[in-house]
Formats: sequence, structure tokens, C-alpha cells
Amino acid sequence: MLVAMQDVAGKLRDKGKKPYSIPGGASDEIGALGYVACAQEILIQSFEQDTSIMLCAPAAAPELMLV
Repeated sequence: MLVAMQDVAGKLRDKGKKPYSIPGGASDEIGALGYVACAQEILIQSFEQDTSIMLCAPAAAPELMLV
């Protein structure tokens, strides 16, 4: 997956674009902020809807979303 993303990003750079690749599992600073934003959204919606939410992120460890 990483090699394919880097290949596509290189092709886009060659065309003058500015791609940003987020690694699998979103395991960088921007990905971590994405998990924080997701946790905040889940928390807000769980109070608004009075419900429990189970989340599955296919390329990440499940404990990343334990709130």
C-alpha cells in the first residue's frame, strides 16, 4: 500500500501537484488529529442521540478509538 501511494504521489508531483500521503492507520501527526476529531464527533453524537457507538477502522488498532 505504501509503495503504491508513494508512486501515485510522485506522479502527481511530476504534474505540479502537491499531494500529501497519509500512511495506513493514519499513523502520523495529521492522522492523530483525525482520530481526535472523530472521537469528539462520536462523543457529541452519542449525547445527542443517547446511544452507544462501536467503531471499526480497518487499518488501525481498535484501541485508538476507545473513548
